[in-house]
Amino acid sequence: MPQHASVLLQSFDALSLAYFESIRFEPRGQMEARAASLLPALALARIDGKSPVEYLVGRSTAQDQVRDLARPLIRRPVNAMPAISLAWRKALASAGPLR
Repeated sequence: MPQHASVLLQSFDALSLAYFESIRFEPRGQMEARAASLLPALALARIDGKSPVEYLVGRSTAQDQVRDLARPLIRRPVNAMPAISLAWRKALASAGPLR
């Protein structure tokens, strides 16, 4: 849904902010760092794992865009969700919307 990329990223930002502001079971920084470091691996798993997302199956360009974004974030994890959002925004700006 490339036409909705901007709105989806805004939703990601709003959900992340609201969630991490409301957690009380562990320090926000720890939880957010763990989530931010896991999210790229989860995205990659949904492309190359046993249960790929059906809306990208057979769409090699879109799959490659997810791989190109996820791999560097796996090698050099970030510790906050805004960094994930920024990486997606930069990837979309440089490569165009997911196709």
